[in-house]
Amino acid sequence: MSPDEQSKLFKPFQRRGIGIRDEKSTGLGLMIVKRIVGGHGGKFWLGSRLGAGTTFFVSIPIQPAE
Repeated sequence: MSPDEQSKLFKPFQRRGIGIRDEKSTGLGLMIVKRIVGGHGGKFWLGSRLGAGTTFFVSIPIQPAE
């Protein structure tokens, strides 16, 4: 995934435009996940290499921050 695509990915109503034909998508899923994870004090990010694939990561702390 290109850096330009990555910068837009977590914004509302952004879709990559690829996938299953006639796919119904609002482009809100990743933004919602990022906000929920952030609300729990966690982090949500991705690692990507153009042409090789993209991996999403989630980290949520076990104990609340003091």
